Amino acid sequence: MSKHSISGLLVIFAAYSGAGKTTIIKKLLEKNKNWKFSVSATTRKKRNYEIDGKDYHFLSSNEFEKLLKSNNLVEYENVHGEYYGTPKKQITDALNNKEVLILDLDVLGALNVKKQFPDTSITIFIDIPNEELLVQRLNKRATESQELIEKRLLRISLEKEKKESFDFIVINDKLISCMNQVEEIIKKNMIL
Repeated sequence: MSKHSISGLLVIFAAYSGAGKTTIIKKLLEKNKNWKFSVSATTRKKRNYEIDGKDYHFLSSNEFEKLLKSNNLVEYENVHGEYYGTPKKQITDALNNKEVLILDLDVLGALNVKKQFPDTSITIFIDIPNEELLVQRLNKRATESQELIEKRLLRISLEKEKKESFDFIVINDKLISCMNQVEEIIKKNMIL
């Protein structure tokens, strides 16, 4: 893949729920202070540890619909009964300012953004060594009801099918090793 010299680079992540994607992204951003994070809009309820405007833009259904109708979202998806979307302004600002922008999306949203920005983006799917580990991680998180965990597990077959369309698949069996591998991929695809 060619290095992105004309504009910035969109680094689009997707993974199974519980695969460690959020942890990897947070550690990459801590280590690479000049990289930016695309804050998605969502209609889902805020978790206790989340900060509005930093983790997500938490919106009502009406507010989300206004963004959608005004064509201010690059992509949106209904995941587990809640809407998630990527505000267009963050993308255009990052590309115009030649920045690395990290996006945390579901598989369909990730492939949708890649399709719109094929020359200025890479997609990375964070995989897991086995499904049992995924179930353990979801249960250990204790942030969702058993019903929501079941919904997340039902989505695995779609994610399994779509991950083959990603530019890179990285297995998160050891966090530091996975993070280093991902960081190397990003740096190889940008102008340093």
